[in-house]
Amino acid sequence: MNNKSNERMMILKMIEEGTVSADEGARLLSSVDRNSEKAPKPLAPKPTGSGKWFRVRVTDTHTGKNKATVSLPLALMDWGLRVGAHFAPEVGDLDLGELSEILREGMEGKIVVIGYDSGQQQMDAIRSGAEAGAITQNPVGIGYKCVEAALKASKGEELPKVIDTGFMWYDANNIDDAEIQAVLYK
Repeated sequence: MNNKSNERMMILKMIEEGTVSADEGARLLSSVDRNSEKAPKPLAPKPTGSGKWFRVRVTDTHTGKNKATVSLPLALMDWGLRVGAHFAPEVGDLDLGELSEILREGMEGKIVVIGYDSGQQQMDAIRSGAEAGAITQNPVGIGYKCVEAALKASKGEELPKVIDTGFMWYDANNIDDAEIQAVLYK
């Protein structure tokens, strides 16, 4: 982990332990980002110290039972949006400032459900429309990259610290495509 990552982890740990408030933590995290060469663009509005929370309830769509409830300080959500925009610039036309404002105003409504991985329940949820789509691992890519890395290692070649094995997005439009079916499991 680089120094910047270590600083972020320390700040997040301080927030978790209650050593600093969420707003203070967000300001510290923002200062870490500002000190980097490629700091993400700031979001509007900035953390206000309002103490508001973003609450999410995860419900099992088959049983209707509550599976988890998560509460995050909005200041931390703002920071997460900025970091996400930095690492995923392909969000395109999504106005992160507008999204932040919607969260702060407490707007209620339907949330688009996006899944991770596959499995029969996941695929059924996508086909029924309960889930918009999912990101799945690419086991073919994982196998390929493992063999490739093993060959390089056997030749004494230096390996990168991180090896991206890939992922794929699937939804009702492409779930039955051969390329997607090859990476899904039931």
